[in-house]
This record gives sequence, structure tokens and C-alpha cells, in this order.
Amino acid sequence: MANTSPNAALIKGAAVANKNYDNAPGMYAGIDKATKSISDSVMNVAKEKKAKKDAIDKGWNKAKDSVLESYGSFKTTVDYDFTFDELKGLKEELYAAQNENPPNQKVISSVNMRMNGIKSGIDDDVELRKTLATMDHSKAMSDNEKEILTAFQNENYTLSRNENGDKEYNINGNKYTKAQVEDLHIPQNPDYSNNFTKVFARNAKSRKWSRPVVESEIKSIMPKKTDIKGLRAFTADGVMDQSFSDMLEFDNRLKMEIDDVLKNDPRFDTDDTPGISEDEFIMMKQALTDPDHEIWEGDQNKWAEVTHPLLVDRLANSIRNDHQKNNPNATKDMDEAGANNYYL
Repeated sequence: MANTSPNAALIKGAAVANKNYDNAPGMYAGIDKATKSISDSVMNVAKEKKAKKDAIDKGWNKAKDSVLESYGSFKTTVDYDFTFDELKGLKEELYAAQNENPPNQKVISSVNMRMNGIKSGIDDDVELRKTLATMDHSKAMSDNEKEILTAFQNENYTLSRNENGDKEYNINGNKYTKAQVEDLHIPQNPDYSNNFTKVFARNAKSRKWSRPVVESEIKSIMPKKTDIKGLRAFTADGVMDQSFSDMLEFDNRLKMEIDDVLKNDPRFDTDDTPGISEDEFIMMKQALTDPDHEIWEGDQNKWAEVTHPLLVDRLANSIRNDHQKNNPNATKDMDEAGANNYYL
């Protein structure tokens, strides 16, 4: 089997450590050491990741608080110096145009328009900084996205303009326009959970069950496949206090139920054994909750194509399960075939 899961080797190692070595005297000490080594390794990696994530979150929250204190205004001279240099150049261009005989009205109008654009851009920058500082962000935001936005809020960048005249923020060796910076932020949207709760309550309490109707209602309140940011927020923030990751982690029927869906997908079924193996299942759960997982080859649309229908299915199943509890006699008067097909 191809080792497609980062933790697959550790999982296999733990399985080996649990084998029966009754007929191999002296093996227990070695097994204990190996198991402890694996455990320590996993714990150390987890601690390092948590420490890094905590530091990033702390920096992000501190930057937001700082922006709110200044009500979005700049605290360094980076933007002021850049704007001063630009206005100085425009002033010289304006002065030259005014002193032509007759004055060059076309250039004068162009300079005035660019000056107004600079002022408007600064106002937009301040407003964006305030917006990012006041909006609650989704759990879907990656550490990298938070780090970039933290640098933006702290004004840890240099400025330039691209060939289209758009101002660019040079952060950690990469350039971002204002639109690209804004697009990195993923806001929370409580409407997703609120609307699903209504769909859940209405259908779980209904006397009749119709899976097509339930799935249609779920799709109507979910972000579309094309709304990548919305879908990321929906899967990470979850509904009714449960994220998509929680659903995948704690549903012991999931592997069996989705085996038929993904067992012939070469991205998930990577070996010659029938269906999705345990290692492949672990990797699959990681990929389904991470739109930037290497399996999607840098294309979050591929992630959405697979995740969206699976999420609809899991949410429909949660409603079905509650409907069965509320209606224990729903299939009482049906023949076996009808009863078996009723909740499909």
C-alpha cells in the first residue's frame, strides 16, 4: 500500500507493538520502548503544532485589538511614506502641466483623478482594517492566512504598484493586492447553522420521510460548490455544534457507507485491496476536511466536488436517524422491501 497518510507509519507501528510475542522472550522491553518512542513522537509533534498555532492565534488577536484601538488608522509610517512619494511625483507632474502654454488640461485632469484615487484608496484601507478587526473569523482559516492578515494589520509590509496600477502589499516575499488580502479572510456565518437547525427540526419531527425532499432542503441552505469560502466555513464551523470533521471522526458507520462511493476513486483507493483500507480511510478524512491537502493538487474546486455531496449525505443521515427515533412505527405496515427502501 502506498503510504498516503502522514501518520500511517505510526499507526502501523502501534499495530505491530500490539502483536502477541508470548513465544519471544525478552521482546517486551523492546516493545515497550518502541511504543513509548512512538507515543512520545506523536505527542511532541502535536505539542509543536499546538504551540505554533497558539502563537499565530495570539498574534492575530493582538493585531486586531491594536487596529481597533486606533479605529483602523495607521500606526506606522509605511503607508504615509509611500503615499507622500506618490503625491510628490504627481505634484511635479501637475505643476509642469499647469505651466504649459496653454495649460495641458488632459494631464491636469489625469493627475487630479489619480490623486482622488489615492485618497479613496487610503480610506478603503482604513475601512478594510476595521472590518477585519471586528468580524469574527471562521475556524476554516489556515495558519498561513492568519499570518498574512496579521502582517497586514501590523503594517509589516512594503508597498508597490503592479502594472495595472493596483497597490500591492509585499508580505513575506509575496505580493498581494487589497482584494487578495480581503479574500484571505473567511468570516463566520451563523445563518448556516441556524437554517440547518430549522431543516433538521422540521423533517425529524415530520410523520413522513422523503430523502429527496430532505436533501433538497439541505442543499438550499448550504453554500454552493462554487462558493469555496462559504463551504470551507460551513464544514469547519459546523452545524448544531458539530463540524464536518466531528462527523467523520465519530461516525463508526461512515467507512462502510462511503466505501461504495469512493472505492474506485484512485485518489483514495491507492492499493490493490478491495475498497478503502484503514490507512486510506485516515488519509481520506484528512483530505475531506482540508481543501489544501496535496491530494487536490492545489485545486480547491476538486475538494468541493467531493466534499459537498458527502456533507449533504451526512447531514441527511443525521435527520434520518432522528426521524427513526421519533417515528418507530413508520415502517410497521410495510412489507420487507418497502421497509428496507423507506429510509434509503
